[in-house]
Amino acid sequence: MARWQKLVRSLVGKKAIMAVTGLVLFLFVVAHLLGNLKVFEGPAKFDAYAAGLRAIGAPERGERVVRMVERMDAEGFGACTNHGECMAACPKEIRIDFIARLNRDYLKTVLGSR
Repeated sequence: MARWQKLVRSLVGKKAIMAVTGLVLFLFVVAHLLGNLKVFEGPAKFDAYAAGLRAIGAPERGERVVRMVERMDAEGFGACTNHGECMAACPKEIRIDFIARLNRDYLKTVLGSR
């Protein structure tokens, strides 16, 4: 058994792991609190904070869009267009600007991978 495995299985190791994960969780909560306090600094600061959060998921965005379109095809939804008939027929009442963003992201991902 490796040395690190012995440490992890010991009481001291388990307590150390619990302390580190507790510290990480505490830091996450504090960071979240500080981010939420941006609302009191005005709309521009809060919008900049929100834009930064949206950028966190950007690397996987293309993959998620492709999976979503594939799932829509499998469920029989058909293609969503920017003309508005998709918005009128959608049971979830998805707005046309979200449909347009989905189409743009899908085209960027599919055409960019070639």
